[in-house]
Amino acid sequence: MSIALWCLFIAGLLHVLSKTPLFRAQSKSPQGYDNNNPREQQASLDGLGKRALAAHQNQLESFPIFAAGILVPRRLAWPQVRLIIWLLHTLLQGWLIFFII
Repeated sequence: MSIALWCLFIAGLLHVLSKTPLFRAQSKSPQGYDNNNPREQQASLDGLGKRALAAHQNQLESFPIFAAGILVPRRLAWPQVRLIIWLLHTLLQGWLIFFII
């Protein structure tokens, strides 16, 4: 497997790993882990639990875009050099738009 596919595999594992601190924070609450209403319990977390929830949600939101960014160029059979040049061009263009304008 290429490095890109290994990165995609590791990013998929991050879903489980980003849930672990959140699960621990929910388990440490006075009523324990609420399996009936976990979202209500997550909304009431503060401190580390709230940050763990935000990290978990950010991972879930960013994974599909990351996966598409790896799988689409592979499907189009782009050479890796062309992909890197395209990526650097896109990042530079985004940086210019965000910071300069």
